[in-house]
Amino acid sequence: MFRDKFSPNLVLALFSHSLAQRQQDWPRQTVQPGFIYFQDRSLDKDTSSRLCRFLASGTAPIIFTQRSTAVHNPGDFYSISVAAAKRLGRRAVLLGSHTASRDDSVDLLSLPYAPYSHIFPHAAINVHQGGSGTTGESLRSGRPMLIVPYGWDQPDNAARIQRLGAGLHVPRCAYSVETATAV
Repeated sequence: MFRDKFSPNLVLALFSHSLAQRQQDWPRQTVQPGFIYFQDRSLDKDTSSRLCRFLASGTAPIIFTQRSTAVHNPGDFYSISVAAAKRLGRRAVLLGSHTASRDDSVDLLSLPYAPYSHIFPHAAINVHQGGSGTTGESLRSGRPMLIVPYGWDQPDNAARIQRLGAGLHVPRCAYSVETATAV
């Protein structure tokens, strides 16, 4: 992990200049092309149909998701998120591998996966872990965000997004129904 961190040929800083300008201590061979957007994989017909029906059947939902490594260790993120959405009287979509077992309802849809580029623009707000790719997709959607950082660059991304006025953040250890609904 540390041995190959900086290539002698090219280092890519895959985030927007809006989040951070080139720093003096970056390696000389660093290029900052901006966020990268992944080619989303398509949904199967059943999942696509469920998602389309849900999005069309009411007000814009809150999208709750964890990607990167956070999806494998969500802790109580999803249960807090469901309770927060209920307290706010809002519909919600839960995206992530640990959400598929939940029962769907008129106010809650749980999916193991949906392309962020397709679902984020339909959100009232996107609540996520603050990874660079997820943050880029959320910015691109034009919807506000609440970032609950998991690790690595995510706390820094969260602070930068808040400074830009594009969203708010709550530290993971402080994420609760009270803090999620207060912001």
